[in-house]
Parts: sequence; structure tokens; C-alpha cells
Amino acid sequence: MFEIFDNPVTILIFILIFSILFLLIIGLSFRQKTEEIFVTDKEKFLKKINLCLFQMGYNLESNRDNFITYKRSFVRVAITFNHNKAMIIGPIQIVNRLLKLYMEKKA
Repeated sequence: MFEIFDNPVTILIFILIFSILFLLIIGLSFRQKTEEIFVTDKEKFLKKINLCLFQMGYNLESNRDNFITYKRSFVRVAITFNHNKAMIIGPIQIVNRLLKLYMEKKA
């Protein structure tokens, strides 16, 4: 049934193709994204974003003036404030999920 795997060269080619696909998928899922949100009330924004990130399993790692980081295992999300804008920086899937959850809470 699996005679194709009797040849060591075929096994090596299969492993190589699988490894390349695996690394490609992992690499694409951890691309970084930066998203800007207009913020009128920083404290209100932080309460909602803290709740959203807590629901996603993230904990506050550091909080310095205008730069806040959250961590979950080895993945970090950073939020920085500049005048009336908040910039959210993190992996593309996490930032998209965070924005979706934030918009649901905003409504």
C-alpha cells in the first residue's frame, strides 16, 4: 500500500516538502500588523482593551507611560499612544481578533 515510502530518497523529499509547507504556514501566521485606532478617552479605551485581551488569554506584562505590552506564552501585543491615536502592534491574526472583539464591546 505504501510502497512509495520504501525508497529513502522519496522519504527525504516528502519530509522536505512537509517542512517547507509547515514553516511557510507558521511564518505567515506570525506576520506583524500595526493598526491605528482614534481614541477620545484613553482610560475608557484601556478598560475595554484590557478586558478584550484578558478574554483572549493575555496578561499585562509592562505599563510605561504611553507603551503597554501584553503577553501570552511567547506572543506579545503592544499598544502605544500618540496624541489621540492608539497603535496596536502584534501578530496579524491576534490583532484582527482583538479589533473584532473590541468593536463588539464598543457597540
